[in-house]
Amino acid sequence: MATSIYVNKPTRHDGFKGKTTPKDVQFEWSRAEVLNYNVTLSIKLMTFFETNPSWYNASTALSYPLNTICTGTQAGLAYDHVHVHTGIPQPALGGLAYQNQICKPRYRCGVSADGATTYVATVHEIGHNMGMYHDADRNCLSPDVGVMGGAGVGWSTCSVNDMNTMLQTGNHGCLWIDNIADNEVTPASLLGITLVPELLGQLKTADEVCEQLYGSGFRYREYPDVVNPSCNLYSCVDHNVGNAHGRMFKQPNSITGLYCEHQKICFAGACKDWSDAQLSNLEVRAGGWSSWESWTTCSRTCGRGLVYKRRRCDNPTPKNSANCIGKEYEAEGCNLTPCAGDSNKNSNLIIQRASETCQRLIDNNIINGTKYTASGSVYSSLNHGVCEVLCASAPGYTRPDLTRFGLIENGTPCPGTLDAADAKQYSRRPGFYSACLEGYCQRFDCNNTLNAGVFDGCGVCNGDNSTCTIREGNYTDNVATWQRKEWTKIPVGAYNIEISFVWNDMKQYYTEIFSKEGKPIITSSIAGDSRIFQTGENPISFGGTLWNNDAFVAIMHAKGPLTEPVIVKVYSMGSNINTGMQYLYSAPTNINSCTGTCENGGTWSTDMCACDCPTGYTGNLCTSQCSTQCYNGAAVNESNCECMCNDKQYGSKCNCRYPFTGGNCNTCKHVTCENNGVFNAISCRCECLPGYGGLRCDVTCADTGDNATCTAGAAAGNCISDNVNIEQTCMVSCNLCGKNISLLSLFKLNF
Repeated sequence: MATSIYVNKPTRHDGFKGKTTPKDVQFEWSRAEVLNYNVTLSIKLMTFFETNPSWYNASTALSYPLNTICTGTQAGLAYDHVHVHTGIPQPALGGLAYQNQICKPRYRCGVSADGATTYVATVHEIGHNMGMYHDADRNCLSPDVGVMGGAGVGWSTCSVNDMNTMLQTGNHGCLWIDNIADNEVTPASLLGITLVPELLGQLKTADEVCEQLYGSGFRYREYPDVVNPSCNLYSCVDHNVGNAHGRMFKQPNSITGLYCEHQKICFAGACKDWSDAQLSNLEVRAGGWSSWESWTTCSRTCGRGLVYKRRRCDNPTPKNSANCIGKEYEAEGCNLTPCAGDSNKNSNLIIQRASETCQRLIDNNIINGTKYTASGSVYSSLNHGVCEVLCASAPGYTRPDLTRFGLIENGTPCPGTLDAADAKQYSRRPGFYSACLEGYCQRFDCNNTLNAGVFDGCGVCNGDNSTCTIREGNYTDNVATWQRKEWTKIPVGAYNIEISFVWNDMKQYYTEIFSKEGKPIITSSIAGDSRIFQTGENPISFGGTLWNNDAFVAIMHAKGPLTEPVIVKVYSMGSNINTGMQYLYSAPTNINSCTGTCENGGTWSTDMCACDCPTGYTGNLCTSQCSTQCYNGAAVNESNCECMCNDKQYGSKCNCRYPFTGGNCNTCKHVTCENNGVFNAISCRCECLPGYGGLRCDVTCADTGDNATCTAGAAAGNCISDNVNIEQTCMVSCNLCGKNISLLSLFKLNF
């Protein structure tokens, strides 16, 4: 059957680049044992309408494209059949064809509305050209139904009889001769091509399909958030290193014939038994790994990139079998030092990396910068969607459903499966973390590899506990209600400190820490700043380290090493029985023989590796007369005993300026922007479009509070303090409506 194929403008014609759909069509027409004929499709012309011809009507009413494709081509070469794939959105029908009109120039045509990436509609419409009616119209009922009856596969006895009748009674001599000369085949690359009667997914792996469609380095990628993802629409992703890395092309239908489960393939949009496709005894071939490819260069110059190498499951490729067992990648972290402006909070850093990716895609014309902005987020919280980006739509533009953008940068944090110690960054933890590698969330170890190295008790990756002294102890004494008891002293030099108990057993017990002078640091009942149950995003700075306390999990931890000792106490608010409390920390190997020279009448304590100081003196060696406690890692000026704040801190104790947060005020409270604002990591604020203000550009540009109060509050520096309310109500007075809010301009108000 000499066939000419046209694909009109709305259709992505990638499905025909490698003649993938015609092969699937040939698969159904090759059932000679059913049809009683060997039907061979021979493609003599393939034309893509980049601009639809003036004579062609691409209407959703398919009678118009059907009529115009026939009238527009009838004066051409003597093709047996002409078929057009429209890809028109929301057509009235899935396809249409003239009945019994094969070989007749004016009526030899068929049209399929579902684009160039499916084949059943094409098979069905050619069936009409070949004399077949709908099975129901011929009284063929289940199970005697096929392509002409909605079964999606095979031929009913009615279809076979209809075709036989047409061939025996009509004038269809064109089907028996090759009436298109070789020099008339267009393009010439079609010459000599034989359509193998096998489903595409049986001929090629999913990755091979994408490489056939788009070129070397493209790979198959399922949607992360659809039902039955293995037999659904999918994307082909560019994994080539370069500015286009991660770009995606959507394919609206599954790969028919692709392995999905044991003795099942993708068929008719679902994972079905071989028998549902009228197949049996298919070849089963396990895949094998190729040799490893070369290592890449680091994917980033700062901010944790990755170097990696890959091996392919193509030695041989699997057929009707799962993918190769084992790791596809080896990878290592590289250039781990944060970039300037990088957030130290993973959730914020993810937003930053997503926005960087969107900007790159826009800059390289991969996505349309008039339709999308550089404000990025993760595509989906489901499955591998955490390693894709979603770029925000520009004002007035509605993103089409199921639009995908690209892979997030390699090395970006992702919410993988980690135990609580790693997920919450406890001081004593195995050391695993999750990061995106080529679009998938992978677990990296303490050595920044994909292996299983863990920190030993000394904090050494793959160590043997020989580089430190590990101290641990238990406390089982009951403490009377409203009383506290001293438990232990943790000395200078201690690190990876963890104090814990089972909260569900002892909900009325609390662990507390004090300085060696008895000053409360974290307590449960003492009035004042030390009464902290949950440190949350603002751990307490003391002894040269940050202390985290989660009272509702009953874990207090600090990384250390301590520059001042702490006294651990237990406080009881009720009548719970003490079922056991534990401390655990690491210390230098010489901790038991630590020495020091005390000044100002102090005496050395080996328990604390510090001096017991007389009244009026503090510090490890009793050299300080300051008892000031500063927040957020700020140091004390020994000359005046005042806290020395950085430019993100304010006040006598160095509180974090709003919207900065975190133990050293290096984390931003918000990183997502609304109304197409763009996040500025330096100022911790969004740069807003005219007319919008606030940290996230979520309010209109106006003072909503009393003008006099706003003016006075701004003059007093409240805009950059912890006064959240004034920032929410005094947009203009606080200078929060400008497009470029710099850190310096914000801080001017306080000087």
